[in-house]
Amino acid sequence: MVNALTPSKYSLAASSLVLLILTVGATTAGFPNNPVASPSSSPHPRDFAVIPIPNQLVVDPGSAGSSNLTLASIGGFAGTISLSATISAPNGTAAPTVSVTPSSVRLKAGANASSTLTVLTQSTTPIGTYTVTIVAKASKIIHTALVTATVSDFALTLQPSSEALVLGSSRTSFYTVTSLNGFTGTVTMGASNPLVNVGVGFQSQVTVASGGNASGPIFVNVGNTAPLGTFQIVFTATSGSITHMATLTLTITSAPVPDFTLMTSPVSLTIPDGSTGFVNITLSSIAGFTGNVTLTGSVIPAISGGPVAVITRTSVFLSPNVTGTSLLEIFTNSATPTGFYNYTVSGMSGSVFHQVFGSFTVASSTTGDFTVSANPSSLTIPQGSQDRDFLDITSTSGFSGTVNLAAFVAPPGPFLVLANNQVTLAPGGTAQVVLAVFVNTTVPVPAGRYNITVTGSTSSLFHQIIIPVTVTVPLENLVLVSASFQPTNITLQVQNTGSTSAGLVAYSVQDKAGDTWQRTGWSGPTIGPNSTASSILLTIGVSCPSCSYTGTPGAFNQFIPGNVYTIFLTSARNILYKFTATYPSTTREGLLLESYTFTSGTNLTLFIRNLGNISVTFTSYYVKDSSGNQYALTTWAGPTINPNNTAPAVILIGSSCPACTLVGTAFTFTPGFSYTIVIVTARNNQFSFTVIR
Repeated sequence: MVNALTPSKYSLAASSLVLLILTVGATTAGFPNNPVASPSSSPHPRDFAVIPIPNQLVVDPGSAGSSNLTLASIGGFAGTISLSATISAPNGTAAPTVSVTPSSVRLKAGANASSTLTVLTQSTTPIGTYTVTIVAKASKIIHTALVTATVSDFALTLQPSSEALVLGSSRTSFYTVTSLNGFTGTVTMGASNPLVNVGVGFQSQVTVASGGNASGPIFVNVGNTAPLGTFQIVFTATSGSITHMATLTLTITSAPVPDFTLMTSPVSLTIPDGSTGFVNITLSSIAGFTGNVTLTGSVIPAISGGPVAVITRTSVFLSPNVTGTSLLEIFTNSATPTGFYNYTVSGMSGSVFHQVFGSFTVASSTTGDFTVSANPSSLTIPQGSQDRDFLDITSTSGFSGTVNLAAFVAPPGPFLVLANNQVTLAPGGTAQVVLAVFVNTTVPVPAGRYNITVTGSTSSLFHQIIIPVTVTVPLENLVLVSASFQPTNITLQVQNTGSTSAGLVAYSVQDKAGDTWQRTGWSGPTIGPNSTASSILLTIGVSCPSCSYTGTPGAFNQFIPGNVYTIFLTSARNILYKFTATYPSTTREGLLLESYTFTSGTNLTLFIRNLGNISVTFTSYYVKDSSGNQYALTTWAGPTINPNNTAPAVILIGSSCPACTLVGTAFTFTPGFSYTIVIVTARNNQFSFTVIR
């Protein structure tokens, strides 16, 4: 791929392809955009040419760029040439300053001379593309040439830009450096930290690609003796002459007293005599509480033959930001007196004590009833995936009627879906309902133990069961951080949040119609645990000869701005990851040289395909041989090519092109030699091809 900002050459056989893509508005023609000499009836008029090399400059704010101006004698011209330059800018924009040194050049017959164009920007110069017009004057002869100066920059942002921390805590923020107007380069980070006992760490450098962005972490650690209040840490990002700043606001407060919370669910329930009731217990750390919490349970009133309360885990260890669970089981038998009771759950750790109350009713089960069971009775689900359980609701003692079903989880985390929330039972019948459990929700589900409570109820009956769920850290788990598009490739930033490395072996990319490029046998990167791969390159179309294509022929040859694409990555463990990414919408011209043919020594036909998203009209061309001799047709009524269409473009030189201007010695297309063809569009964008006869 060749970006129009950087003219490049490709040598290729006639069957090869050259792909060139550029952004509209970002460039101008790479060879002289204006005729270097006017056509004349004289075969060798006395004239001169002015050629800026390069004719495209990229300048940072507060720095300078230069272009060498080559002056060539034509037809024996000799004399003094005065040089000047002006620069144009959008309305209201302060343009860079320009100068030409020396401003007067003595040119000898048949010789070359040179001068230097300098473009100087200030730190306040707005980003954008500026046009420099160079005027070369001699006696009765005036020529102009154009140079574009692109002023690029970058932006620095913090996310978040403010943090609230307590003494003895830490936080992680991120900084992002974003390319503006084609900026590319390495950005060095710095920070001013006036605070005592507050540590600030960050990635010191990031490299930003043109049109892309790069991020790095910021770690803030607040010691136990740090000052209290609101403070500002100023971050600086520097590249060459460019410096930007962003401020991170810290609010530091004293730490609250460590504590824990104790909750039960459900608060009330009905238990048929001879059955067991279940109550979920959830404990959470507050303000950095760490320690073991001892749990006890009881039933009020405590009577002979009455219900018995038993806690399955009597000791739960809590650490900061961690939730613990246990279970209260209430046992009854057929002789348990029916009626109303209370249950209590108490938690104690050192001097910290909490107690909660709930109620339950023991009901007679001599009439028709039903049971609720789960198969399997427990689930283990890796983070980022899902599973299901089968619930059986069975009629006993001749029960018939409708049973209402509900499910909830404690502590919150997994997402539950019941296939049906009601079933109707006939006497002796059984109904099965699927319970789906998702831990691949938008908000990551922390690893740990959870309890799912499934309840079945009628107007007079109530049953519940507990399904323990363990969420584990997967061996590997990939998360898409960002995606950057080019017409035939995507660069991904992917994070592995799993516990072992993930090696990538295949990928596929699909458009919204289902057309797919797939590559198997791919030697992709290996991403370590808790690590991020920042430059995973996926290619399609002409950029991926190893890919296979399925779908409508020709419908998906490149990525189109504004479209959404589905990306599939396959790891060595045969785990398939699915992501979606959107190509930001822009307007651009893009050309592909599909083939070419030489009709004669002065006639060449190029078959060019428009890969952009806008029609392209050709207005001039330049043909250069390996010795630097050049034919130029600056008044060419070339073809107009619509997007995704191919059209022939006839390139004439020498005797076949009376309107062409020659700089140097005449030449023809000779077998075995290469030639550079530059085509300029109506939007003043250039495309460069190299062909071999």
